[in-house]
Amino acid sequence: MLLSLQQRNNCDDRTIGELFLLMIDELADITFSHALQLIIEIMLQMIQERFGLSDSQLDEFVASFIGRLPISYQHALQLRTS
Repeated sequence: MLLSLQQRNNCDDRTIGELFLLMIDELADITFSHALQLIIEIMLQMIQERFGLSDSQLDEFVASFIGRLPISYQHALQLRTS
């Protein structure tokens, strides 16, 4: 079984030996929360640019949005923004 595995790793073009594992180790993992944060930041920038909102208007928009979320989400967001 070990010889078969070794042969597959060395001969099968789909595995390319350890190259796949080495590439995966080089890529940084991005967490879901970080990805979501990036998406929201970009969305807010686009809203501000598109509608010409001032910083205070954008802050009011964000506060209103957070205020409409469930309490557990509000607490999670408040912890992250503090």
